[in-house]
Amino acid sequence: MPAGDNKRKLADIVSVLATTVAPKEGERTALKFRLLGQTDDIGVWGHEYLRHLAGEISAEFNVGC
Repeated sequence: MPAGDNKRKLADIVSVLATTVAPKEGERTALKFRLLGQTDDIGVWGHEYLRHLAGEISAEFNVGC
């Protein structure tokens, strides 16, 4: 397994763990690490994770408007 694969898998895990802590204002840690992670099916992490990511994507979109 190449070192890059390990880094992407770790980014996936950190992204999931980031959903369990209260973020600072404007910080989107779960989304940041999700984008660094693997591009496979994110549905395996569950609906709460997807809901959290959707909230972070929405917040980022609203900042850009």
